[in-house]
Amino acid sequence: PPRALASCLAASIGFQAEKRDVALSAVRVDVDGHPERGSLESVTVTVALESDADDESLDRLVELGERGCYVHEALREDLSVEIRWDRR
Repeated sequence: PPRALASCLAASIGFQAEKRDVALSAVRVDVDGHPERGSLESVTVTVALESDADDESLDRLVELGERGCYVHEALREDLSVEIRWDRR
């Protein structure tokens, strides 16, 4: 699931940027699942965005990208997923 989630989020954020005419040079999504073996108990997602857009616009892109990611929607309700972003 971590790789699928990373790919889906990157694609969804890129789609949202294109749809809203927000200049986005690059998107990198890193996902860490805990524990590394067995059933996941929590997931930490770090999104790195390369853009000159303001923080509010980028925050909105990540929020919309999360909502539009079908892999994120398919995760168990009791699985803790933390998504944060930073600028590159």
